[in-house]
Amino acid sequence: MPPMTAKSTTPRATTAGKTSTSARKPTNEQIATRAYYLYLERGGQHGCDQDDWYRAEQELIREMNRG
Repeated sequence: MPPMTAKSTTPRATTAGKTSTSARKPTNEQIATRAYYLYLERGGQHGCDQDDWYRAEQELIREMNRG
């Protein structure tokens, strides 16, 4: 049986913590702000908060990934 050799302790490069431009996402604060402006544009009617949030998130993602 051949002698055992020590494993390399050289650290591997990882992608943890790095974001590619295609995977950028807005923060909750950014989404909330945009959703609030959408709410105001609709005249401040209640009951569509989830629609505003979803639309705000989609608009921001599209803007971030465009440029």
